[in-house]
Amino acid sequence: AMSSLKSAFIRARSLAELEDVRFHDLRNTFASRLVQGGVSLYEVMHLTGHKSLSMVQRYSHLAPDFQEGAIAVLDNRPGVKIEMPWHDSGTLGKTKLGELAVSH
Repeated sequence: AMSSLKSAFIRARSLAELEDVRFHDLRNTFASRLVQGGVSLYEVMHLTGHKSLSMVQRYSHLAPDFQEGAIAVLDNRPGVKIEMPWHDSGTLGKTKLGELAVSH
């Protein structure tokens, strides 16, 4: 089973002309995009199979700043909707939570 997975990965990598990509890079990309999308480090740890939060903390610099968003939730009043425009393109850029769009 592992040999067929390995040969499938090698073939896919070759067809995509990405000879410098390692299988482990897929795990890193998966974890990075989860964190960029706002998934908690605890959840990322379980999804990636890391054994401790300290191993997942290497991705924490990619997380959107949640403090402003958390405070905005506390300030939320009935009838006020807070839209959080999370980053979803997979790049390192992100929308700042200080630029939250508030609609009534």
